[in-house]
Amino acid sequence: MWPRRKAAAEFRLAIGQDCLLKHLHRIHIAQAPFCTLYNLVALHFKYDQARRRFVEWAQNEIAVVPDFHKRILFSNEVHFWLNGYIKQNCRIWSEGNPQVYVETPLHPEKLTVWCALWAGGIIGPYFFKSDEGHNVTVNGDR
Repeated sequence: MWPRRKAAAEFRLAIGQDCLLKHLHRIHIAQAPFCTLYNLVALHFKYDQARRRFVEWAQNEIAVVPDFHKRILFSNEVHFWLNGYIKQNCRIWSEGNPQVYVETPLHPEKLTVWCALWAGGIIGPYFFKSDEGHNVTVNGDR
């Protein structure tokens, strides 16, 4: 086996990525477009101290409050653009005519959705609009 491939396999085994992929295949979502496995090497070094502090804090809380895990709430909001726009950092350059362009509105219509997950189940999803019918973020900003 090539040294680089061997190192990658050892890394996947160490972080449990192979195990995760096995479970994702079992429930038939491993090839889904929303299934992205991030390279944890870059994150590991950058956030190592913050993660250690969080783990120490969480262990202390669990020792003091036995049902601490039931008080954790994971939440997020997402914007779905209704014109098909996808927020991305990737640009594809073409050899075609650079003078040809497609105009798009500065603020296209979008739908904002908020959802949360905790020990008691799922909260939401909630869809946000202003009194005028405009889509807004969870805190009310447009």
